[in-house]
Amino acid sequence: MPKDQKQHYIPEFYQKQWAGPDGRLCEYSIRYKGVEGRMTHPAGSGYKPGVYTIPGVAPEIANHTETVFLKRVDTGAAAALTNMLSPDPPPWTTETKSEWIRFLMSLMHRTPERVEYLKATVEAEYPKLIEEYRAKWPEIRKPTDPETFEEFQATAAPNPSGRALALLLQKLMDSKLVGEHIGKMQWRVLTLTNTPYPFLTSDRPIIMTNGLTGPEAHFGLPISPQHIFLATTNEETFNKIRAIDPSQILHNVNDKVASQAVKYVYGCDGSQLEFVAERLGKKIPSTPLETRAASKSGAAGG
Repeated sequence: MPKDQKQHYIPEFYQKQWAGPDGRLCEYSIRYKGVEGRMTHPAGSGYKPGVYTIPGVAPEIANHTETVFLKRVDTGAAAALTNMLSPDPPPWTTETKSEWIRFLMSLMHRTPERVEYLKATVEAEYPKLIEEYRAKWPEIRKPTDPETFEEFQATAAPNPSGRALALLLQKLMDSKLVGEHIGKMQWRVLTLTNTPYPFLTSDRPIIMTNGLTGPEAHFGLPISPQHIFLATTNEETFNKIRAIDPSQILHNVNDKVASQAVKYVYGCDGSQLEFVAERLGKKIPSTPLETRAASKSGAAGG
């Protein structure tokens, strides 16, 4: 039986911003003796084999989310990130802005935990949809279709719920409604220099405390050890953030990305081990999506 494809939910191009001259960064994770740091190449972290694979279908379909859709997302985002980090950043174009928005939305949905949540949702709803379709079959059946719904269902492609999950993931990562909203926000890159330590990042790197719709809504994403991408609803909110002492911004960002992490926190080296060890494992929600998912899980469990 072939092994599942290695599929990165924290892309290599993003992790590489924290890598040193030898191409390695420090991966902090919880091991047998507690939180430890290990130096590794980005190819060796932030992945889960087969996380997007659709079992039981042809290989080109099974891994389409990874090999086609997310490859396109990450390629476009890597170019946008290079622009942002260049000494003289070029103006945003419609294309590069769309690529960066798609990447931001992918970070909210491509994690193993989010995929499992959506998978459970699809599997719970799919039988209901089938029964609704079965009941309507006499009305919607075309002359060229089989006589009974059971005959029609037998001709369907394998693993329909798995294919439905893949389509749902891609639709969420490419949401026009959310994408247009993010695109209308004001974008900035804040650079911190001469700080005592660099920005960290993690497997939940987006910082979003007020959602996307409020008058002071904003979110951030560390994009290098010295840079953070910020999107704000208005200029005033950005100015308030910029007015905060740089060391406090740095502490707040690192506190968030480490406390939100599910499995991995990343840094340039192992010097922030004590800081990370105090936070990794808290798993606080990083976006309203995770807050809602946790609330539904709690309600179901209760």
